[in-house]
Amino acid sequence: MAKLLKLTVERIDGSKDTYPVLAKTKIAFERHFGVGIGTLGESKRTEHVYWLAWDAEHTAGKVVKLFDDWANDIADVDVDEESAPLDAAASPPQ
Repeated sequence: MAKLLKLTVERIDGSKDTYPVLAKTKIAFERHFGVGIGTLGESKRTEHVYWLAWDAEHTAGKVVKLFDDWANDIADVDVDEESAPLDAAASPPQ
């Protein structure tokens, strides 16, 4: 079974929340950026990781601001490498 990618969002106020990156978010990412989610490990674009966290938070049922406004309140986004590395995030289970 493939591991679920998880992202931890740390806000400027020090609070932290962890969100899974579900299929809905992966599909939304590919539609929004026009690239496969598997390219994340290659591109290392900060915006891509933060966008995934923003959409994952929204998908989890949180009320989120528009992306740029949301980003103003964020200190960092940490990728849980133990759950699934970014370059394997889109790989189907073997």
